[in-house]
Amino acid sequence: MDKSPNLGLTLTPRGEGTKRFIDFRDELAGDGKTSNMMILDEKVGEVIDRCKAYDTQPFTWGMLKNGVKPAGS
Repeated sequence: MDKSPNLGLTLTPRGEGTKRFIDFRDELAGDGKTSNMMILDEKVGEVIDRCKAYDTQPFTWGMLKNGVKPAGS
């Protein structure tokens, strides 16, 4: 089974008809760590955490000049 390059989502090849529906559904929306929904949820959580780090950090001229880095890095 192929995975998407950025998030590692499970990709179903076009025309594949041998998979049982329950297996397809579990890959798509199951509660296991490798299901697409759990992968998306984890990545969104990382984005939220990163946004919170930027929101709590004071913005300075040095950040503009040298780039912005999350708090604690």
